[in-house]
Amino acid sequence: MLQASLRLGFESDKGRIIFRQPVLPEFLQQISLKNLTVTGKKSVDLLIRRYGEDVTIEVQRKPEDVSVLIIK
Repeated sequence: MLQASLRLGFESDKGRIIFRQPVLPEFLQQISLKNLTVTGKKSVDLLIRRYGEDVTIEVQRKPEDVSVLIIK
């Protein structure tokens, strides 16, 4: 359910995490994702916060060759 709300997708071959117009349900103000695996042993830590209808994504840890793309 969370993956669907955040519209979270992966392009593992490119080391990319993609959020396409992410939203959080009204009952969630923020969520922390730790060790979200991109590919193999590569993972990221993210903090996702809701501000009204908008969502921000703070990258707290990631390898240099991994990218996080947010499409709004």
